[in-house]
Amino acid sequence: MIQRYDNGMMEIHLTTQQKIINPFWGVEVTAIFSHKEDNVEQKLYGFYDGLNSSGEHIWKIRWTPILAGEWTCRITSKPYTEGLSQELRVHIEEKDLNKRGFLHTYPDEKWGLKFDNGEPFYLFGDTMYNIFGAYYCGVNVEDILLHRKSQGINYIRARMQVSPYHPQMRNVWQTKDCWPWGGSAQLPDFTQFNLDYFRAVDEVMFLMETLEMGLEVIFEAWMWEFPFNDRNQFIPEFEELWVRYITSRYTAYPAVYIWCPANEYEFYPSGEIKYHPEADRWLKRIAAMIRDCDPYKHPIGAHNWEKNIPLSDRLESFEDIDVYLVQTGWDVEFNKYKRDASLCMYLESQMRHHVSRGNKVAICAEFGYERVKGLFTAPAHQHLDHHHTRRGQWRAGFSGYPVIHGFDNTWGAHMQVEPDAIGAKYLIHFYRFMTEEIPFHEMTSAQMLILGASGSEEEGTLPLCLADENRSIVTVYFPTRGKCQLDLTKPEEYLATWFNPRTGEKTHTSQCSSNAFTSPDTHEGDEPYGDDWILILKK
Repeated sequence: MIQRYDNGMMEIHLTTQQKIINPFWGVEVTAIFSHKEDNVEQKLYGFYDGLNSSGEHIWKIRWTPILAGEWTCRITSKPYTEGLSQELRVHIEEKDLNKRGFLHTYPDEKWGLKFDNGEPFYLFGDTMYNIFGAYYCGVNVEDILLHRKSQGINYIRARMQVSPYHPQMRNVWQTKDCWPWGGSAQLPDFTQFNLDYFRAVDEVMFLMETLEMGLEVIFEAWMWEFPFNDRNQFIPEFEELWVRYITSRYTAYPAVYIWCPANEYEFYPSGEIKYHPEADRWLKRIAAMIRDCDPYKHPIGAHNWEKNIPLSDRLESFEDIDVYLVQTGWDVEFNKYKRDASLCMYLESQMRHHVSRGNKVAICAEFGYERVKGLFTAPAHQHLDHHHTRRGQWRAGFSGYPVIHGFDNTWGAHMQVEPDAIGAKYLIHFYRFMTEEIPFHEMTSAQMLILGASGSEEEGTLPLCLADENRSIVTVYFPTRGKCQLDLTKPEEYLATWFNPRTGEKTHTSQCSSNAFTSPDTHEGDEPYGDDWILILKK
């Protein structure tokens, strides 16, 4: 039986009455889809999805066709199982195809992310590690996503397995056990899966498709959490089953934007909080497993904890790694300088540190989690304010990187958007600037155009410049009130406007008379560091 979905995905249901002791572990179903006219072949794995109303075992194969026309499908099972080996013919119309297709990386192009239809993508995210578990426990995830989407967010970092706790704070939304395997955490059975949990994940995936938002699917959590920190119980064979099941079940969803093998992968194998060189080989092994199950070639990312050794030094030769999901040293302002993280110090230099060469796409994936009044998660978050949120996104964007946010109220222990973080109100202004005010896909970092400026990169006060190739658009972000002189051959050819990142409003436009600029002095409120501005120059 074949079912069709509005997002272009199809689902083939296979059933058998044959007695099978453990269907998750004992039977492998493989489908080869062939489009002879275009000489395209795709290999997909089926996944076990329980019993139907007649008591038959069900395997499902999810497939999103990438071409219109005639396809053949040859399905085999190992060991041979009656009902699970067959051949099909499928005709696909153009109207049945997903309109945008899948997201892919283009490291030689500006920003590095495009869909199959050629549409450039500015990735703008939030971190909601436990969104799947929250939905499973009855949280109104749709309203949370709609709220973030209205603020410009189009991407969510999410862990497939629920963290049983976050540091010093249990999950306040958790009303039932979210163990995704068989058995329990006390007596686990890693050869089976909790299908009720995965069906909840299915619904979140489909919701993301409907909202045209994407996911970073994180396979394994912090490596100090069970079972990932217990290699005596969670042996490689169980890990392979876990990775293959997740990939097989979700690879056909265009809403999967990036696979991430592990959150802060360097803690492998023991969970000890330090860099383990063997973790690089582990990452390569897991990435190869994912790639084998994924004919759509979703990007695979590496998310770091280790700050000193560049990701590019460790992983540049790993062909299966497409994206550096860079975590910067977001606690440096408090730990080193004993102040609130208002300036997001060292963000640009840390991004460059990890991306010294150019064959991977880089994303500023974690630069801290803004505290939310009335909520408590990790003590380190209490030092991060809304200025940190605002400056972090603008400084990452003006350094040429997409950016992912973090807020206490959606980080993990809490899963709500009311009360929202103060800094969340700044999100939409940044997103609209990058996608409406300037053509982000034509812009690149152009720091060489700044001949002289106030401030310093170390302090987080140095102006940052973006420009298009022809210099018909030049724009400068001033993290604090300051001055800069630009390398403009004919300044009088440009019209200048100032954009307020706190309100999204613009000043009146005027013709340039020189190449020297001083940002407005607005003295907004009594808070320190509240006077950042963006200069827009257009020919």
